[in-house]
Amino acid sequence: MNKYAFALLAILPAVGLVSLAETPEVAHAQSKCTSGSKVSLAIWEKWGEEIKKHGCKSSEECLNNAGKREKLVKEMIKFWNEQSGNGWATIGPREILFEGKLDGKIVAGGERLFVTKYPLEEGDEITVEVKKEGGKAPATVSLSSLDADNNCVTGDDVSFAGDAANGTKKMLSIKGAKGRIVTIKVDADKGKAFDYELVVRRK
Repeated sequence: MNKYAFALLAILPAVGLVSLAETPEVAHAQSKCTSGSKVSLAIWEKWGEEIKKHGCKSSEECLNNAGKREKLVKEMIKFWNEQSGNGWATIGPREILFEGKLDGKIVAGGERLFVTKYPLEEGDEITVEVKKEGGKAPATVSLSSLDADNNCVTGDDVSFAGDAANGTKKMLSIKGAKGRIVTIKVDADKGKAFDYELVVRRK
């Protein structure tokens, strides 16, 4: 197992667990970082295999080489598509797209994750415009990023009351995202629906 997989395996036992010493604020930040840990593990493990295969000592070395970068990105897209066929991406995380809009609906509460297919290679700041389009569930949308060494950065989060008007928009942002796997988490109260639209940009 390479260092990318090992680093992320270390956080899996923490998913859903909060020690008695943690404050609610720390627990909330931990939740934002570990929600996509299994997916991030798979992506980082594949990424580590690919940069090694291409003879790179680091992500930066591969990404700074135009030829290697193109091949690496193609392999990661292929990996995601294979998972979408019959793997963890079949009914689970959706890809973060930086063009157009992402529409989603949580029908009876729960979580939805949006994840980058591979570490972000362009742009260092991510902004997300969230628009409520329907539903009565109170919901929270959060933003975080994780690198190969298990260093987590939490960005903003925004909340929508159950009676918030359709069309209500709120903004999130996170900096220092380059070279990291970025995750957007939409979390709605169980038993009710939350219909939303995301517009994600990088700069």
